[in-house]
Amino acid sequence: MKELIYIGFAYKHHKNRKGGYHHIQEYLNYDYAINCQKEHELWNYPSNNRIIKIMVRLYTRIAGFKTTWPVLRCIFFAILRQNQVFHFIYAENTYKWLHYFKGKSNKIVCTFHQPIDFFEKRTNWLTNLKKIDQIILMSDENIDRFKTITGRDNVHFIPHGINTTFYSPGLHKKERHILMVGNWLREFEFANSIFKRLLRQQQDLKITVVTNKSNFDYFTPNDRLILLSDIDDEYLRDLYRTAHCLFLPLKYFTANNAILEAISCGCPVVISSNNLNTSYFKEDQVTYLRLNPEEAFDYLNCLIDEAFDFQKARIGREFVCSHFSWPVIANRTNSLLKEA
Repeated sequence: MKELIYIGFAYKHHKNRKGGYHHIQEYLNYDYAINCQKEHELWNYPSNNRIIKIMVRLYTRIAGFKTTWPVLRCIFFAILRQNQVFHFIYAENTYKWLHYFKGKSNKIVCTFHQPIDFFEKRTNWLTNLKKIDQIILMSDENIDRFKTITGRDNVHFIPHGINTTFYSPGLHKKERHILMVGNWLREFEFANSIFKRLLRQQQDLKITVVTNKSNFDYFTPNDRLILLSDIDDEYLRDLYRTAHCLFLPLKYFTANNAILEAISCGCPVVISSNNLNTSYFKEDQVTYLRLNPEEAFDYLNCLIDEAFDFQKARIGREFVCSHFSWPVIANRTNSLLKEA
């Protein structure tokens, strides 16, 4: 029987929150856990102390990596033990070197969250990808390109999961309210151009943007444009429950928690992107638009005046529960790990 080993951490914005891929550990019965949290935070969110900052730069320059000690622990496990499967949940941040030491009976499985361009620009990853036993992607659009690099049929799409018990519809009344959530791969300037026009056109419309404070400067001030950061999970859930729709202008996307959370709460999703991806939802489940300002404005301007479709929202919620709840994702991942 193979032993499963979890290697991971929670990003700072996911720590002690309902979102984040690290929650898979709660649903998948790993035999061991190698937690990278302390080192991840130490090297990625260093103290303002100048001496510590210099030490961090020296360390990463010498070690060439920011999570060296957890990887060394993996090497220790690999050398001394057999029949183990090492699952790196944020492999872009934590994986290095292990394939040189794993032996014949141990296996390496990496879950990647970055798009293929991230790896193609880094020659070390083009080498590393060929050494990994199994690869899990958050989207199915790059599978063939990854397989071309690995030269094997060892690349799989298993989507991100969410807590569907927490992210659920409520008794809240739907408002004339458009919501935007997130930081990564968002087209903020595009969003601002659309929001300015909508607020001029719809005098009773409210728009809420939940993002890092560093992104606030993208938006033109308006009394009905509310910018929020670091809100708790309950507040975010209430926004999903009351919004007429979630609008996401995206450069491209792999996993996207906000889409799953919104639909699980009964909030329709409208995506504007020139790199559309239907890995999670088809076009009859989510509205996909080109990254075209006229198209996005016209659609949202009409949508906000339409009666809310509660039946479609209920069907969307049921689909999320059956396909993306953490128990479902953990079972699929567990099967792959056991077969690695």
